[in-house]
Amino acid sequence: MPAAPESPQRSGVSIIVVVGLLLVVVAALAAVGTDSPGLNAISVFEWLLRAGWPAAVYLAAGAGLGELFRKVSSSCPVRLGLGLTLQLSLSHSLGICGAWAGQWSTAIAWLPIAVGLVLATNALTRWRRSAAINASPKVDRTWLLCIPPTALLLVAACNPPGYLWDSEFGGFDALSYHLQLPQEWLASGRIAPLQHNVYSFLPGYMESAFTHLGAMTAAAGMSQTPPQATPLSIAAHGLAGGDGWRLISCQLLHAGFTLVAAGLVASLAHRLSNAHKAAAPLVAAAFLATPWTTVVGSLAYNEMAMTALFAAALLAAFDDDSPNLRWILAGALVGGACCVKPTALFLCGGPVGIVLLTNTAPRRWIRCGVFASLAGAIVLSPWLIRNYTACGNPVFPFAASVFPNASGGTGHWTADQVSRYSQAHHFQGSLSQRLALLFVPDPTDPAGTRMRGLLHPQWFALFPVGAALLAWSLVKSETRRHASLWAVIIAAQLCCWLVLTHIQSRFLIPLLLPVCALIALSLRHTRRVAPWAGAALALLQTAAGVMIFLGQHPAKRDDVIGAPNQFLALGPSFRNGELFRAQLAAATPAERESWLAEASPEHYCNLALPADATLGLVGNTTPLYFTRPITYNTTWDHWPISDSLGGGPAPGVTHLLVDFSELSRFQRSAYIDPGLTQEALTQWLKSHTDVVSTWPQIGVLLVKVRGVGAPTMSLSHALLQ
Repeated sequence: MPAAPESPQRSGVSIIVVVGLLLVVVAALAAVGTDSPGLNAISVFEWLLRAGWPAAVYLAAGAGLGELFRKVSSSCPVRLGLGLTLQLSLSHSLGICGAWAGQWSTAIAWLPIAVGLVLATNALTRWRRSAAINASPKVDRTWLLCIPPTALLLVAACNPPGYLWDSEFGGFDALSYHLQLPQEWLASGRIAPLQHNVYSFLPGYMESAFTHLGAMTAAAGMSQTPPQATPLSIAAHGLAGGDGWRLISCQLLHAGFTLVAAGLVASLAHRLSNAHKAAAPLVAAAFLATPWTTVVGSLAYNEMAMTALFAAALLAAFDDDSPNLRWILAGALVGGACCVKPTALFLCGGPVGIVLLTNTAPRRWIRCGVFASLAGAIVLSPWLIRNYTACGNPVFPFAASVFPNASGGTGHWTADQVSRYSQAHHFQGSLSQRLALLFVPDPTDPAGTRMRGLLHPQWFALFPVGAALLAWSLVKSETRRHASLWAVIIAAQLCCWLVLTHIQSRFLIPLLLPVCALIALSLRHTRRVAPWAGAALALLQTAAGVMIFLGQHPAKRDDVIGAPNQFLALGPSFRNGELFRAQLAAATPAERESWLAEASPEHYCNLALPADATLGLVGNTTPLYFTRPITYNTTWDHWPISDSLGGGPAPGVTHLLVDFSELSRFQRSAYIDPGLTQEALTQWLKSHTDVVSTWPQIGVLLVKVRGVGAPTMSLSHALLQ
């Protein structure tokens, strides 16, 4: 999108200046909220180099694979989306086939990467040859607005998983399945559903990409036979191996998808604004600067990969190709978005369908719709086949009434499990209560401040500005038709969010694209004022994101600046105890005893239990940082401990880590089996276990199943503490 050519020398200087500015802002943000600003500034660059290259290579290879579709689409952004869809599909399909097991797993993982890199190199060479001789594109300086939010995104992604973002409870979902599933898949060498973690039955294409990163970098899975050696012999494995740099790689991969999404949204804005030179940078900056983008984009989540493919699907829907081809490409890209996150089916597929219907003759709708559905189904088919083979329900845990089992449930679940999962993932209030949550705090929140809709603080000014732009564009005759289209899309997305989800503000992220489209439309009729207003919005959103980041982990409730980078230099190895492994092994018994007295549950279990110990987690559903053999389950799955409470055999573990705080939360939310009460569990623990250690301040108890060793203290005394 060049405005004019400039000399290669000047272009090179511009690139150096931009990169230099980015690095300066990254260093400044990394130095905040820590006693060692210099160390943090150095550490963030080390993480970006050491953990960033696998993510960069994966994305570059995906872009290269898009060149396989040159004869299908003339649009580079659409080809990019198709290439990334193919890359994610290969990661998933290779994992299903067991490619991550055996001595050739790393070589197999590199095969599609190498093909993609060769294709990307050829495309880059071809582009350079087609450019004007001795001329390079002149980049609009408005793109500088993207530097601060990009820097914030990268710094946040370099922080260890499980620490940042209060709204996500420290990235709870990443610790429970986005990163935990790749750990288990790497250990088994195969991507497959796991009956103790229901989220493994979701498509999981982003989790497959994380697994692919582990295979690329030769991340060794946990040995199936625990070593009979010193108590410190079981080291971290898989993505958490070493100092955990691969976990940072996964976060940087999702951050990379965030930048790709920003680029694709910028391409969409360029088209909608009739090629206004400021549209792309202003929209990209507004997209990146929105705090919710930073929050989810810096975690090992999947929203931004879905958003990138959603943007590519919209571009395909707006293309000038033949109707059949337009629908097929858009359908395939929506299928890819659904493979990343199933809610894309209605939050992304619906808007793309509306665009396709408006630019296609009605007599072609049925035929084109069949083609689009087939394209999407083909992309989704590996997941559908995988699930059907595993449990008889291709879309487990959904559609229980369509694929019931003998007990009235579905798959391996009982009817009670299906009911609890369904109730927890659908808002139970009336329509008026749902509508109210768009604008008012959640009435069930004890503090009365939690926003679940459009006015969540992490949207900041985006939706009020979007509403104003929509009204203004509807007034202007030259944009009324396009504004009406986006109004219908926004209304459809909000209806789906209200009816088909459990109403969480984060699920509104697909609405970013219609608002960005309205920003682009506004440039058509206010070409002088709109660029300044767009820049002001980007700066306001950036300021809000920075303030939310700085406010993480304050020492006092009213502190403006907290400690967002407290563990940036230490990394994930601080959380699982690997950082202390060598030091603790060389310590005296007295020193070790003193250290363990202050150790966290993860540290104690990883470094103090015998090498042949196996650990069962009861209530704790975030097992990522436990390095030894464990058993666990999500709250929706079967709880092995419930069999023991009912008079069955003791769990097949030597130790149990019981989180009473989480059990209490599950009970209050009706997420847990009603028969699994704290009272029944406490009585069973008194009769069958001995206490090893306690953490009364967080309600956690470590016990040894009786018969394995002598007790450390009575359970009654531990509970009184």
